Amino acid sequence: MHHFYGQGGNRGLLFHQPQQIEPMRANEKRLVEAATRLIAFEGGTINYTKLLKLLYIADRESLRRHHNSITGDDYISMNAGPVLSHAYNLIKGEASSEIWSRSVSPRDGYNVSLLAEPACVLSAASRAILDEVYEQYGHMNYGQLIDLVHTYPEWRFPKGSCLPISLESLLRGCGYENQDASSISGELEEIGECHRILGIA
Repeated sequence: MHHFYGQGGNRGLLFHQPQQIEPMRANEKRLVEAATRLIAFEGGTINYTKLLKLLYIADRESLRRHHNSITGDDYISMNAGPVLSHAYNLIKGEASSEIWSRSVSPRDGYNVSLLAEPACVLSAASRAILDEVYEQYGHMNYGQLIDLVHTYPEWRFPKGSCLPISLESLLRGCGYENQDASSISGELEEIGECHRILGIA
């Protein structure tokens, strides 16, 4: 397994990346509600790497079941596994968001904390997936979650950089045949583009 270490030998995400991929689809209201729900389950403070892994697992499961992302974020492969691109940049401080900063604290060492509950915008199905993901994986620490997501077929070792994960490759990683993955991802891209043009959340 490939791990990176922060100060004092603690495993964490490597923040010095030569390539940055800024997302196009992230719905910040949904992203913030998903993140704060998971932080609340953890008691109000969570290791940020654990949060990023749980968010990825939840989005992946939503795409597998419902052909729909909870957060609308883009996905990237990093050395410590796949993550949500915009969520990563918000935690890193490379992106800013008033919605995020009202509800999630800046990093304090390797943790982020819940500041305030955001507006409820997620569907019941999305909330149920987040609840199930935490119930199944919430007992794991960030190192165990890194090892888990390293087993996902869509993850590729980026050798210290980051690589985009397409919706099609993610769906293939979930077990969809090539033709089905291509068809579903194409439909999602078309819907996302229409939403961006029309300004629909």
